[in-house]
Amino acid sequence: MANDLTTITGVGPALAKRLARAGFATVPKVAGASTKALADVQGLSEATAAKVIADAKKTARVAGKTAAKTAAKPVAKAKSAAKKPAAKPKPAAKPDLEKALAQAQADAKKARKLAKSNAKEIAKLKKRLASAGKSKKKKSKKKR
Repeated sequence: MANDLTTITGVGPALAKRLARAGFATVPKVAGASTKALADVQGLSEATAAKVIADAKKTARVAGKTAAKTAAKPVAKAKSAAKKPAAKPKPAAKPDLEKALAQAQADAKKARKLAKSNAKEIAKLKKRLASAGKSKKKKSKKKR
């Protein structure tokens, strides 16, 4: 229970995974973290990190009291657990969102550059067309 990060208010399964990947795999580790260190985890602002740390400290205190009470009680003999079937392999992970965002930003930059280039080409063609129209008018006046 002390290691289940989802017991902290504001921490769901997705954030718990990100915290664990960042090295904060237990409630006591989150409770002992600095606000800045926790804010470095993707998706956490400093304000949210401060709230998560405060609740982790409360959760750790409650878990500590519960553990002390449990330790005082005699433990019954453990039943042998039946072997569980092997877990199915997880599907391939989704592409890293940061890489996808960087690629999307690069693509958008290229698109803007291409649009600007196309706008310049269109302006040049309009000038040519306008000058070609003027020269035709001059030639038609000369023939008369």
